[in-house]
Amino acid sequence: MAGGGLRGGSSMGGLQLEGGQQRAVYTTPSPFSESIIAVAGATGVAPLHLSNLFLRFLSLFLSLLSALILTAPRSPHHSSSNYFQYRYSVGVCMVASFYSLTQLVKGIWDIASISILIPDAIYDCLTFPLDQLVCYLLISSSSAAMPATIDENDRGTMLGKLATASLTMSFLAFLSMAILAILSGYKLYKRYAW
Repeated sequence: MAGGGLRGGSSMGGLQLEGGQQRAVYTTPSPFSESIIAVAGATGVAPLHLSNLFLRFLSLFLSLLSALILTAPRSPHHSSSNYFQYRYSVGVCMVASFYSLTQLVKGIWDIASISILIPDAIYDCLTFPLDQLVCYLLISSSSAAMPATIDENDRGTMLGKLATASLTMSFLAFLSMAILAILSGYKLYKRYAW
């Protein structure tokens, strides 16, 4: 403590003396990276965790709705199974639904039973790239199905209208997954860099 105070600070948190003034020192990793057990035990469920669960549910609902709209029975001449683009879109929406469901179940399980299925550090490292992968798949399937949808809309078929609704739901699912990818990237950054 030579030189009139503690310089540089400590990564443990607390107060720092510098030139006779006291100021708070923030810890690294940040409090955001604490497990949900610590958050739920102290102050209830954090709003960021609730918004994460809401966005996971929204992504699940929209991607499942998109797949169901395209697989609804129609006449054999105007079936979505005649287009490989629509089959690809349905497959991607089902993968996105399954991924969102597993993330939603994990989040609810962690809150309800106050236990961790996967350690937080591993979960954060897995969630960030998987969120980005699902985002990429959703937007690529929507863009692949767009030409067939434009053709069907030009013909004035019911399949065109349903495909338009399905692509809209798929794009909205992409937007919710993109927000989740940003949040998971922020959480990963806060855990290791801040």
